[in-house]
Amino acid sequence: MINYPLRDVTRDPGQPASRWATSGVFFHSGSPKPSYRSFRFPFVTHRRAKSKVGVWGKAPQSGTLAIQKSSHGAWRTLRHVHVRRGRLFTPTIRVRGHAQLRGKIGGVTSLPWRQR
Repeated sequence: MINYPLRDVTRDPGQPASRWATSGVFFHSGSPKPSYRSFRFPFVTHRRAKSKVGVWGKAPQSGTLAIQKSSHGAWRTLRHVHVRRGRLFTPTIRVRGHAQLRGKIGGVTSLPWRQR
């Protein structure tokens, strides 16, 4: 296991560049980096059959998760799943062909995932 800081450390000119950890999901100022969204709400899918897709994710909060598909510029909910904060969810949904999918719960939305 490798442990990196969640927040970037201050750059010290007296230290070698290898000590300037910029691998965090927050900048030194505390503002979130673009990677924070995927760290907070991981969401991926994988093809199980021609018309079935497995979903894997970790809930950022408890409640009803909407699994959505992008369709003609809008997001359409395919399925609702009850989830608990910090727990994994692994439902299967029906999706034929290519699709762009995401999870949404409360005001939190995952990054879109392109399923082929």
